[in-house]
Amino acid sequence: MNCPHCQTANPEGARFCLNCGNQLEAPARVDGERKYVTVLFADVVGSTVVAERLDPEQFAEIMNGAFAFLNASVKKYGGTVARLLGDAILAFFGAPVAHEDDAERAVRAGLAIQAAAKEYAELIRRSYGVDFDVRVGINTGLAVLATVGDEIRTEYTAMGDTTNVAARLQSAAAPGTVLISADTYHLVKQLFEFKPLGATEVRGKSVPIETYEVLSPRTVPGKVRGLEGEGLT
Repeated sequence: MNCPHCQTANPEGARFCLNCGNQLEAPARVDGERKYVTVLFADVVGSTVVAERLDPEQFAEIMNGAFAFLNASVKKYGGTVARLLGDAILAFFGAPVAHEDDAERAVRAGLAIQAAAKEYAELIRRSYGVDFDVRVGINTGLAVLATVGDEIRTEYTAMGDTTNVAARLQSAAAPGTVLISADTYHLVKQLFEFKPLGATEVRGKSVPIETYEVLSPRTVPGKVRGLEGEGLT
């Protein structure tokens, strides 16, 4: 084990560093459960440029207002906000409490985020003279749900490729849109109107993935079964 203080290599089982004497601690084992979840990433577009143009207190006011409607939209549909990332949120649907219609809940939350962002953007333009947009990416699949961290800070999060793809979809989404993967689409295709975008190159993936832009809820939703749920009103 390498000492975290001086980086000296120590023999296995050593409790104290042979060089500096600091206590050595083995990394904590992450115990989690594999669950089928839908992961949502939402990101404020161009936040760095906005921060450069405004006073830090003004920028903080804008982001606090953004997090208020981002978090509220996730909570409204039963999701869990796992992390605030400076100008983005990571949320998941399906843990710690699972529902039959978690994918639908996530998509509705994404649309709610964009509706709130559109109204908020008007306020921001009038008050600060800057543009405001949000991108949303959603993906569904298996993930490891676990509490990670140390004695200073811990968080309950979803780890694995499902989360990574959701983050990449958010990056690939056009400002003001909700972009979902084919895995999510197949669970909600009877409930919303879509614009198929075909195979999309996603950073970190060896092959393109099929993506869909969510346009709106269907006026008359089709029937869904199994994991697709009965639909939210």
